[in-house]
Amino acid sequence: MSLPCSIPADYQLDLEKGELNFNIGLDFPNIEDHFPGRPLAPAFVQLIWAQYLYSKLHKSEPKGFHSVKFKSPITPPSKVRVLFKNASSFEIHSAGKLSTTGKIKSAD
Repeated sequence: MSLPCSIPADYQLDLEKGELNFNIGLDFPNIEDHFPGRPLAPAFVQLIWAQYLYSKLHKSEPKGFHSVKFKSPITPPSKVRVLFKNASSFEIHSAGKLSTTGKIKSAD
């Protein structure tokens, strides 16, 4: 998977830890327009982050998602950390707080 526009070029990828780290600001794609006057990362953007990390870790594309829970909004400016707890379960943290959890359906 090539780098989607929803991941900044200066991201940090640690495949040993299963982590993707980057910063988002008001200039981040789709953030400012999602809810006018209240910028936040839309759900589909967060799923792209998890999909991208999964594809890097497993060298395959996921089949889909399930059990996704959006626990708290991701608002700029913020440091974002996407990580896999095991082969299919992911978490997204923003500003040090757990924001999103879910599982990926593998292509297998």
